Amino acid sequence: MRGGDHGANFDHLKPINPNGNLEPQTVRVMQIAFTGGPIRIISEGDEPVISPKNDVVAYIKEGQPWICKLDTNKNEDFLEAPVKLFKTRGTVSQLKWSPDG
Repeated sequence: MRGGDHGANFDHLKPINPNGNLEPQTVRVMQIAFTGGPIRIISEGDEPVISPKNDVVAYIKEGQPWICKLDTNKNEDFLEAPVKLFKTRGTVSQLKWSPDG
C-alpha cells in the first residue's frame, strides 16, 4: 500500500509531507517481489489481503471488494486486470479469506 495517510507520522515535530507535494498521493495497492525488482501498481485501493495461496490479492476500492491475480511468473505481458467481486449498496470495510482461499 502507498498513499493517503497510511503510516502517517503523528509526531508534530517531523514533517508529514517532506517533499512539499501539493497533490496527495492516491492510495494504491502495489506488488513487488521479495527479491526486489520493479513495482507493479495493481490499482487504486485500500486494505489489501493476500490469499492463503499467495496468488491473489483482495482489496477495497470505492467501498467495494475487488480482486487481482498476483504476478507470480514475472511475465508482465500476461497480467490480468482487477475484477470487482460484487456490488453492494453499502460499503465494504473489511475483507477476510476463507482458510482454503
